[in-house]
Amino acid sequence: MDYRKEIDGLRSIAVLPVMLFHAGVPWLPGGFVGVDIFFVISGYLITSMIYLDMVDGKFSLFSFYERRMRRILPALFLVIGVTLVFSWIWMVPSRLVDFGKSVLAVCAFISNLYFWKATDYFAPDADMQPLLHTWSLAVEEQFYILFPALFLVLFKFARRWLVPVLVVLALFSFWLAQWGHFSQPETRFFLAHTRVWELALGSLLALGVVQLPALNRLAVEGLAATGLLLIAVAVLFLDREIQYPGIATLLPTLGTALIIVFGRADTGVGRMLSSPLLVGLGLLSYSAYLWHQPLLALARLRAQESPPLTIMVGLCVLAIALAYLSWRFVERPCRNRARLGKPVFFTAMMASLLAIAGTAYAIVHKQGFEQSFLARLDDKAHADYALVLEAIASENRTNLFDDGACKFSRDTVDENFATRFKDCVAKHGAATLIIGDSHAMDLFNAMAQAAPSPIIVGVVKESCNPGPRRDARCPYRAITAFAKDNASSLKHIILTLSGDHFTRDSNGATLREENYAPVISFLNGLPPQIPAFWLGPQLEPGVDLRNINPLFPKPVQPIPAALEKMVNVDDLLSQATARESSIRYVSKIGLVQFDVDADFVIDGRYSYSDTHHWSVFGERLFGPRIVAGLKQLGLDGF
Repeated sequence: MDYRKEIDGLRSIAVLPVMLFHAGVPWLPGGFVGVDIFFVISGYLITSMIYLDMVDGKFSLFSFYERRMRRILPALFLVIGVTLVFSWIWMVPSRLVDFGKSVLAVCAFISNLYFWKATDYFAPDADMQPLLHTWSLAVEEQFYILFPALFLVLFKFARRWLVPVLVVLALFSFWLAQWGHFSQPETRFFLAHTRVWELALGSLLALGVVQLPALNRLAVEGLAATGLLLIAVAVLFLDREIQYPGIATLLPTLGTALIIVFGRADTGVGRMLSSPLLVGLGLLSYSAYLWHQPLLALARLRAQESPPLTIMVGLCVLAIALAYLSWRFVERPCRNRARLGKPVFFTAMMASLLAIAGTAYAIVHKQGFEQSFLARLDDKAHADYALVLEAIASENRTNLFDDGACKFSRDTVDENFATRFKDCVAKHGAATLIIGDSHAMDLFNAMAQAAPSPIIVGVVKESCNPGPRRDARCPYRAITAFAKDNASSLKHIILTLSGDHFTRDSNGATLREENYAPVISFLNGLPPQIPAFWLGPQLEPGVDLRNINPLFPKPVQPIPAALEKMVNVDDLLSQATARESSIRYVSKIGLVQFDVDADFVIDGRYSYSDTHHWSVFGERLFGPRIVAGLKQLGLDGF
């Protein structure tokens, strides 16, 4: 196929926003859409090469996969190897284990599956993942594995079905992305089935599916400029709060398609994209993409926070410089078959893969070589780090408080729960029932240990909120039925939920009505004779204790913006429920009276286990305050 300089220039338009978005540049909130531009370009170029080779009768699956390996693996293995060295030096063991797992996932071409389970792409903690960006490589690799074989079969045996199958595949994938819009955002973002339509769009462009009438010069120029405008709108106005991918993804993908079709070298957009600077950066785009995230993540890990923006942008410049070196001395030589023959290339790649995967496996198997890490600490740092680990261990929310008698909880209302509940009621009288998500687990532990009452029970389950989309895995219908059957045996019902579930933005300025309305509906559905209370969100300090590194000691304080966010959510929920005369809303923030300076760390012990959950120490600290505050509000019997 003919070389198009403007497509290399378009690659630079894709990679720069992604790099600056990951660096934290505030005026590019939609920079993450650069990946979608890459997907469309990849689908277009790969399909063009496959189709032309098949028409010429020289297509070979082995040659195709060899070209992909020469393109992808050498620079990837180089970046992973360098990142492994610095991760070993700078990461605490738990972080190093997570990194080792991500390396193994990259080596198996399934890093998108790993990050789907391990993180949220837009969560603050994701910035600390050096290989987070490889999820998009995994999507492309999975596409490369399956697509050529499908294309070959259709081309040889059912050529007239080639385009219809791709159209159906694209539409079905897009439909899945829309279905994901309503249910599982992490699945929608990371997995290939909701991204294939973007690659298929590029494939359809390569096959010339869109047969347009002859257009005059002005129309062609306008359509190419419209493509560039759509990409600019996506980069400048989309943000991490939007449901993505989805309808909004049409902005960068259709924008890219318009440029590919109309932005030829003789148009204004084509000439701009064909400029030496953009073409040069486009040639480096793959290596630049590989280098930027490890540099940014390691800088954050080393500083235990996000460094100043000037430093982060400077690291993006460094990534481009490193990209030139890896392109010049690794990518180009390895892609040259005459210079590097198959036996040498495959031997080198297999040796690199085994060395990297073997090192990663050893890291995971040896738990981050924790003893070696601890040996690097002095006595004080060792003691301080032990308290950090104690708090982090509290994040395991599977072992809830159980006194062996009548203070216990379950994640559903089953026969064992009902039997034990009735026996306890017969001994001690009516019970307090605590319900909700993982924050209700915090509350149950806190109140069960602080309250003198011998009977407090909980039905609590992580990430469970009232609403029709949660009914299949959450116990709220069962709780309602249980409450109706046992109304005389329940003294109070206390519901509490994570504040993040209700906020629409990063500062807690607006609420998701679709999320808090089902809570009001659920509470109104409980028996009216049982006093039911909605205990508002707890403060979230926004500090991930896993980022505390005793090798680089520094003061740790809650993030003011994170605290303020939950204050805003609490105020808005209080105002919203005030319009519902049947809802009793109580501010948990008001009950706890968290003192930023005095309560976050006491004698080296942390009151939170992660960015938003209480530690065991925190539960014992805040429980008496909550019980005392509820008593002052007239809730007796604790």
